[in-house]
Amino acid sequence: YMNRLEKAAGEKKELDPAGMLPEPVEKKILFVCTGNTCRSPMAEAIFREMIGSRKPLCERNSPFSDVRIKVSSAGIFADNGNPASPYAAEAVRELYHADLDAHRSRKATEELLKAQDLIFAVTGEHANLLRRFVPSVADRVFSFSEYLEKKLSAVPAGSGKGQIPDVSDPFGQNKDIYRRTA
Repeated sequence: YMNRLEKAAGEKKELDPAGMLPEPVEKKILFVCTGNTCRSPMAEAIFREMIGSRKPLCERNSPFSDVRIKVSSAGIFADNGNPASPYAAEAVRELYHADLDAHRSRKATEELLKAQDLIFAVTGEHANLLRRFVPSVADRVFSFSEYLEKKLSAVPAGSGKGQIPDVSDPFGQNKDIYRRTA
């Protein structure tokens, strides 16, 4: 209607296709484990590699939207500034061509959690701790197993809750365990 009214008023405007597209949307995803030196940094690096090969991304039901995902990780009991475990870095480099060399651990603070759109905890226990720590983000916190169970479109007959295990902690174990964890 506005186009017709503007034409009737004698107003001339150039069509700007770029101006018709919605502004880019940033979505923040956080992976959380205990110390932020193995499981959550591996998940962060693997996910970053996965989404990097699938660009451009858009919102569901909005094919012309532009979604930019910012992925990071943290630890519930992390000390800030520790590097990723050497075995964790080796596992993601060999299996996914991902890089953890620049990773430095950080603590999962209330402010950090509130700034996220989606929070993945590596275990159900981690997810429950995060929900109790910051109740306002409880609807955005999932363990990997909870999220997969919720999102699976077809569950085999006879399967129930608990079929998808948590991600066990490889800390202090050999590099084969780190590879299996990755």
